[in-house]
Amino acid sequence: MQDVGLRFYTYYISMLRMMDACADFGRAVVVLDRPNPNGSYIDGPVLDMKYKSGVGALPIPVVHGLTMGEIARMAVGEGWAKPCDLTVVPCRRYTHATRYELPVAPSPNLPTQRSIYLYPSICLFEGTVVSLGRGTDRPFECYGHPDMPADRYCFVFTPRPTSGAKHPPLEGRLCRGVDLSEKPCEEILAEGLTLDYVIDAYRALGLGEAFFTPMFEKLIGVGWVRLVCAPALGLFITSLSWLAMRWLLWLWHGGAEQAAPGKEKGSSPAEPRWPWYAALAALVAALIAFVVGWVLRNAAVIALSAAALTWLITGEIIRAVTIL
Repeated sequence: MQDVGLRFYTYYISMLRMMDACADFGRAVVVLDRPNPNGSYIDGPVLDMKYKSGVGALPIPVVHGLTMGEIARMAVGEGWAKPCDLTVVPCRRYTHATRYELPVAPSPNLPTQRSIYLYPSICLFEGTVVSLGRGTDRPFECYGHPDMPADRYCFVFTPRPTSGAKHPPLEGRLCRGVDLSEKPCEEILAEGLTLDYVIDAYRALGLGEAFFTPMFEKLIGVGWVRLVCAPALGLFITSLSWLAMRWLLWLWHGGAEQAAPGKEKGSSPAEPRWPWYAALAALVAALIAFVVGWVLRNAAVIALSAAALTWLITGEIIRAVTIL
């Protein structure tokens, strides 16, 4: 079976179940490996296993970058599948830098290479009230909803029963939205997994939490991503948390590193100089985000800001101990 390299594309789950069955009955497993058309990059959050489901079985990113053979080996090695007599026949001359365009569509709803590249981002609409084009001639290459404003969304489509979608979401209803069928494949690959499309539809419809269904967390794999789609306040406090952690990484991993006096090139690594204003800004941003998250009882913001504070304090302790 030809996989497309996404955690919620379920062919690999069928393979894992087969491996477990073969382990139970003492049968050998042979995987004839194939290229991953989305195998040149890794993107998206790692699955929080409390959201494990039929569309997500392993603690791997949304875009995992693995071939089926690599998943099989990893599953056995990590104990995610039962030990079995596994043989993987590799695909000759394939590397993860190899661009591979599928000669045959892997499923009726992924008919083009563009739909395969858009799949990581557009499939998230399966966890919302928005149509992603099932029941049209461009599944996973468009999105829309009947209530998206006509003055902003000129593209229209009506989902109908097809061979790949017997009863598609919003069947028979005129939807307004966005057509991505002409978007260059290089541009899609460059942006990777993006929330831009989901955020666009979320804000256009103004439904709040009613925009999402429980399937959204099963697809994205974590519980905090909904916050990114929230109004300005949610984005502001989330940005503060991430900004604090980015400053910490900059401080610790070289942004503030300069050669210490008296040290020659090639000697032991220089002690990083931590600009007081950068460290203070990171601390203040993390503290503000933590307080606002606590007031709003938002677990995602509390977790992010607490992580930033922990990194800052731990980094200072390590630095002080090293100097002493």
